[in-house]
Amino acid sequence: EIYTLSLHDALPISGYTINVLSNDSVAGGVLGSGVYTYPQTVVIEATANDGYFFGGWSDGSVINPRTIVVDSSMEIEAWFYQKPELCMVSVEDGFNEVSWEKLDTVSTYNIYREGVSNGQFELVASVDYNQNPVWVDIGSNPNAHSYKYKISGISSLGVESDMSEYHKTMHLTISRGIGNNWNLIWTAYEGVGYQTYRIYRGSNSNDLTLVEEISSNGNSTFTDNTSQVPAYYQIGIVLENSCGMEKTSQEILSNITFENANGIGSSVVTPYSITTLGHTVVINGEGNDKVRIFDNLGRAIVVGFHYGGTSVFAVPSSGVYLVQIGEYPVQKIIILR
Repeated sequence: EIYTLSLHDALPISGYTINVLSNDSVAGGVLGSGVYTYPQTVVIEATANDGYFFGGWSDGSVINPRTIVVDSSMEIEAWFYQKPELCMVSVEDGFNEVSWEKLDTVSTYNIYREGVSNGQFELVASVDYNQNPVWVDIGSNPNAHSYKYKISGISSLGVESDMSEYHKTMHLTISRGIGNNWNLIWTAYEGVGYQTYRIYRGSNSNDLTLVEEISSNGNSTFTDNTSQVPAYYQIGIVLENSCGMEKTSQEILSNITFENANGIGSSVVTPYSITTLGHTVVINGEGNDKVRIFDNLGRAIVVGFHYGGTSVFAVPSSGVYLVQIGEYPVQKIIILR
């Protein structure tokens, strides 16, 4: 009788060594290392510490915890990455602009915005690592209400982190007081620490200057009794640290609101008319304002300035575009052949 010796019949008495490692002991720990014999099974597990997330195993698997049938010695490493956090959400040119610190270990960033249900956040954008760590929410209307945002990161193996803590924007409103007094009321920014509010005022939205600074401790109102109508207002706060952003400005800004002698605020109808001619956007009006044209993916494909009279801006192709002039409401246009 011939007996064939299998590989496992030749198993050393000492068994097989399973060595489970962490790529960063500060970021997270692992379980499952030991000496085992065939056909034992072992559960290996990776647990991320606060501020980090598990991004996958060195052999390409993303299952965690994971059961392995022991039939050979092996060494496997858990990859932990820093979890992204938002730096700030500021109102820029009439939209909420979300900024974060770019991390080398995150391949994609997911941006979430709170929907109509309290605490329920919906995915509104995915931004690749190679893009700037800034996203403009052209679906936002900062003049209507404040917004909450969160961010998450996705590893190169496709594992998504938990969502970050939220940031909530400021929402500034204005009402008329006694005589020529104007009352500013705003919601406090949430998500970062700050000590001071800045009050800005100007005769138009492109010419705001600092008129007052007040403590952020319990304050979210201001009465201006020196205003000359019409006047535009905005609230700002300065970050206590840069958060590693690539964004130049470290100041968080509210929406811009304004008043005139009749007490009419930001619901004023835009003084501009927008038409199309071929693959161009034609703007007519006597004001001077910044112009931004967005495609249906939210990318600003045209950034320019209207200096009164008629301005013409070219777009690359047929399609649906959003036109933002200064702080006035966004207008949707369709370019056809």
